[in-house]
Amino acid sequence: MKMKKELIGFCLVLIIFVVLFVVNREVKVDVKGTPIQVSGEISVKTLKVYISGEVLKPGVYELQKDDRLDKLVELAGGFTDNADTTGVNLAKILKDGEMVTIYPLGDQVTYVGIDIFNKGDKDLLESIDGIGQVLAERIIDYREKHGFFSTMEDLLNVDGIGNQKLKTIQAGLMD
Repeated sequence: MKMKKELIGFCLVLIIFVVLFVVNREVKVDVKGTPIQVSGEISVKTLKVYISGEVLKPGVYELQKDDRLDKLVELAGGFTDNADTTGVNLAKILKDGEMVTIYPLGDQVTYVGIDIFNKGDKDLLESIDGIGQVLAERIIDYREKHGFFSTMEDLLNVDGIGNQKLKTIQAGLMD
């Protein structure tokens, strides 16, 4: 009899444990009701990018991770007739929070500036106001690792170039 009570007690504890485990288990589902796997890692699947200048609908657009500039331009309605697409790399992969500016035709400062940063050697870069030896080396290192700059704003990705330094560099190009 004692053994029967112990067996019943054990079974009750086991049943309670199973019920608590199953009832408290959360299953995440997406909007369609399909279960999705939840992990400890946070993965950014969308990003927001601002595009301005010579596009039909400038603004902030939500894109998928690893989308390219051509997709952003398409969402922005395409280029205006006045857009200078010479220095625009439509295959560039975009980053969250990035700003892209499409410059107008005839904006020689921008085009020459991009050309200098994409092809210039250390001495040429150092000849620009605001760029010394260390920054010239960083620009060249960045260019070699990541490829050509599409816009002047891409220089903001170089360590040591912030908004104020970029303004100084752009002013130096106008001299």
